[in-house]
Amino acid sequence: MDLSKAGTFSQREIERRKETEGVMANHLLHEFRQDEQDDFAAVCKRHGRTVAEFEVRDEDQYPAGGAVGAIRREVTVALRGKDTVKLYDGGHVSHWIVDFENDLKAGVFN
Repeated sequence: MDLSKAGTFSQREIERRKETEGVMANHLLHEFRQDEQDDFAAVCKRHGRTVAEFEVRDEDQYPAGGAVGAIRREVTVALRGKDTVKLYDGGHVSHWIVDFENDLKAGVFN
């Protein structure tokens, strides 16, 4: 749910949407944990690429209505200036950077 336009909704409507849709949080690579940033940069360097070639962002989906449950995280990596975009599971036990490196090896981002 896009809360950036929250001022156009009543507080009641915002709460209703949170209950039915859950809350999403989006982050750019520079907002990721430092170890993820470092690992991503190392993979890029290892394959002769630079971090600046890619737009990396994630989206965290929290359970609706404040319910207890897993937070789903999806990481999107896009090659700037091209139509190449890959989605990776970025959850707690995922290995999205390993998957990204495998895609680099396979030529997905060429």
